[in-house]
Amino acid sequence: MTKTEQPPNLDVFPLVVLKDGTTPLKMSVAQWRRYGPDLCCALLFGGGAVKENWMGDANCACVTWEGEICFLHAEDLQAMTSIVGTARTFYKDILGVRIDEASPLQRTRIRAWISERIAQVWQDATAGKTHVLVLACTAQGCLHYRVQLPGKFMPETVHFDLQAAVSLDDFGDYDVLVLQRQCHPRVVWMAEKMHDAGMPVVYETDDLISRIPDDSLLEADPHSLRNVEHILDFCDAITVSTEPLKAAMGRPEKTFVLPNSLDPADWPLATPHGQERVRIFWAGGSTHEQDLKQVDFLWPTIMKESTALIFMGQAPARFCMSEPYRKGRILLNPKFRDRVFHIPWTALDIYPETYASKGPDIVLAPLEKTPFTDCKSNLRVLEAWAVGCPVVASDVGPYQCIRDGVDGFKCKGDEDWRRSVTKLIRDPALRKRMGAAGRARLESEFNIRTNVALWADLYTRLAEKGEV
Repeated sequence: MTKTEQPPNLDVFPLVVLKDGTTPLKMSVAQWRRYGPDLCCALLFGGGAVKENWMGDANCACVTWEGEICFLHAEDLQAMTSIVGTARTFYKDILGVRIDEASPLQRTRIRAWISERIAQVWQDATAGKTHVLVLACTAQGCLHYRVQLPGKFMPETVHFDLQAAVSLDDFGDYDVLVLQRQCHPRVVWMAEKMHDAGMPVVYETDDLISRIPDDSLLEADPHSLRNVEHILDFCDAITVSTEPLKAAMGRPEKTFVLPNSLDPADWPLATPHGQERVRIFWAGGSTHEQDLKQVDFLWPTIMKESTALIFMGQAPARFCMSEPYRKGRILLNPKFRDRVFHIPWTALDIYPETYASKGPDIVLAPLEKTPFTDCKSNLRVLEAWAVGCPVVASDVGPYQCIRDGVDGFKCKGDEDWRRSVTKLIRDPALRKRMGAAGRARLESEFNIRTNVALWADLYTRLAEKGEV
């Protein structure tokens, strides 16, 4: 993409409503300024109907008015209700005007007062903080681990807003702009405009999208890759999840590693199942088909032992009635019904609980070695450690965090895999010891509650100096 004075001509560029599982995200400052007055007026003048605890979610509320439907986070609704209550009291007690008797001109003045009130509330709440705006893509897993989770634990000194899209008018409230895996032409155009105006711009990614394997279900079109390269050239900082990915960016002086981390509180320990068969677990979506094929030789060895195989998301073709995912569903062969089990992929907000509830004893983390996967993170290992399970993984770059024989095993070839898995199947004390060691590593080294300081420090330095 080349620098232009006009934004790309797009027919539609909607504001995408992002959700974490079933819960709406909290409104950003820009969204409060843009939509807050109308929503407050809808509640104030009686034109809006509110349903709290929407679909059983205590954090979700539904507001309808004039045929429009809006889903709000419960905390945003509470803030609006407070503003509406203040407005009603102010105009009744001070001006002697009942809201339901207000003239059109008085309603216009009330709306203006609400706009001023919203601006003042946000100014008071965010004074003295570093204001960070994240324009996010909708890739659910990346969004959660790279943006939402750090944002949840950001210190009080950083005000962190997440949106899908904005206009140039909305940037005035912020000190730093973060583009999470963005490549949309209009987003690139807006980001460059703000960079030229002096706002630091950060590009965030956790994948080497320029080296996606040809046989992968992922795609990266040439136009998007050109846009990403243009952003990488003009941005002030690049944030990635691993050292190999930092090297692959080719701009080491402005690339920073912010390692993927989990919140241990989100992850219960694996549920004891009390059965003789050792449960061997693997989790991955359709894009991990080639990874799962790396251990296709291993299944006969496992099936000779007293084991049960549990697959979340995908399952090997040998256990299925049809080729997984290519035909849109997975149907296990009935002859394996007592030994092999499949769980559909689940929403992120219930993923840790679902994972742990299956009672895994051993977690497998095979990974195909390619330039793309060499830059991946160790999330599969962290998830196993989070539920207190030992992990058996491919001896490749992302999994070098494993201390071989202490909190897992790293395998270079077929015999390593067979030997490591068999050893864990037959030694419950070893499984328990390794699982505890892994959980301890997660809590001490890969805990987002402490590692979020890396995000906050980078954003603060950018806001203060305009560079790092």
